[in-house]
Amino acid sequence: PSIRQKVVENIHSQPLNDTSIQSTLHEIKAELTDQKVDLSMLPYLQKLLDNPTAENAEKVTKHYRRVLTKCSDLMANITR
Repeated sequence: PSIRQKVVENIHSQPLNDTSIQSTLHEIKAELTDQKVDLSMLPYLQKLLDNPTAENAEKVTKHYRRVLTKCSDLMANITR
């Protein structure tokens, strides 16, 4: 199964709490490591996977929302 499928399975198979979230993030990190993903290229995600706190989750969310906005703006400019 893909990482996405594993996350969905974990979230739906147990009550959502700090332990289940940390367990899911641990599995994600293990899967990414197994796939030889260089997490140093994704520092916000790496920090969350190493230290899954609400504060780090918020930082990751804000950062990648900004990235997605920039990408969307670039795509809009390209298609004009």
